[in-house]
Amino acid sequence: MAVGTSKIGVLGGKPLTPGGTQTFNTSGTFSIPVGISLVNMTGKGSSGNAGNPGNAGFSGIAGGGGGGGNSTGGNPACNTPRSGGSGGPNPDPSGGAGGGAGSPGSPGNPRSTGNAGSAGNPGNASSGIGQTFPGGTGGTGGTGGPSSPGGGGGTAGNPSNGPAGSGGGGGSGSGAPGGDSGNPGTQICCCGGKLARGGSGGRGGSPGCFSGGNPGGAGINNGGPGGPGSGSIAGGGGGGAGRGGINPSPTSPSLAGAGGGGGGGATCGGAFPGNPGNPGSAANPTTVNSVVVTPGGSSPISVASPGGQVVITWNPQ
Repeated sequence: MAVGTSKIGVLGGKPLTPGGTQTFNTSGTFSIPVGISLVNMTGKGSSGNAGNPGNAGFSGIAGGGGGGGNSTGGNPACNTPRSGGSGGPNPDPSGGAGGGAGSPGSPGNPRSTGNAGSAGNPGNASSGIGQTFPGGTGGTGGTGGPSSPGGGGGTAGNPSNGPAGSGGGGGSGSGAPGGDSGNPGTQICCCGGKLARGGSGGRGGSPGCFSGGNPGGAGINNGGPGGPGSGSIAGGGGGGAGRGGINPSPTSPSLAGAGGGGGGGATCGGAFPGNPGNPGSAANPTTVNSVVVTPGGSSPISVASPGGQVVITWNPQ
C-alpha cells in the first residue's frame, strides 16, 4: 500500500457520516443526513390538564315553623280567647319539625357536600417518524364544597292574656337573613265593641333561593297556619293571627288574640364552592431505538405544548 493512501481509497469503501443530535422543543422538520438510515428517538407529550373544580355544597334543609301563641286571657262568659296559627309547613319532610303551641320550630339540618370535580384530560402526544410519545396524566378533580347550614326554626307567636284587649305579636321568621318580622297585634272596633287580633307571623327567610309562603288567615276562631314556601328548601310562611270574640264593652280587658308563629328559615346552596382541581402530571419520556429513516429525506416532527419534546440522535454510519 502506497504511503499516504487510506484503506478506504485502496479498498473502495465510503467515508462514515458523523453522529449527531437534534432537539425539537417545538414542531418542525427533521432533515435526515445523507448516509444515515437508523436513528434513536426520545420524546414526551405535553403535561396533563388540571382537574375540574368540585361542585358547590347542597342547600341546607329549611327549619320548622314556629307554633302559634296561646291565648290564656279573656272572659269565657263573653268570648273565647283565640290562639295564633302555626308557621307554615316545612316543604321538605326531612326538615326541622314545627313547634307546638307557644314553642319555636326546630332548625333544619345541613345536607351532604357537593360532588367532586371530574379528572382533567391527559396531555397531547408528540409524534414523528411513525412514533408517538404520550402526554402526562390529567389531574384529579377538586373535592366538593360543604353544605350550607340548615335554616333556623321559626319563632313562636306571642301569647295574649287579654290586658287592654290587645292581641299578641307574631313570631319572626328566623334562621337566615331575609326572614320577616312578625306583625304587631291590633284591636279593631266592630259592632260597638272591640276585636283583638294577634299579629301574623313573619315569613321564613330564604335569600336568593325561594320565597317563604304567605301568612294564614285570621278568623274569629283560631288563626290558620301559614302557607308553604315556594320551593323544596324554602321556609314556610308565618301563621295567621288569632282573634278574640266581639266584646260589647270597649273598656273590658276580656279580649285575647295571640300572634301567629313565624315561618322556618332556609338557606341556599352555592355559598360554599368546591375546591379547585389538582394540576396534571408532566409526561414521562419514552425512548425508541433503531428507527429506520431514508437517508437524505425529511420528516415532520410534531411537539405538543406545553412541555413536549422530541430528541433525535444517530451514531456514525
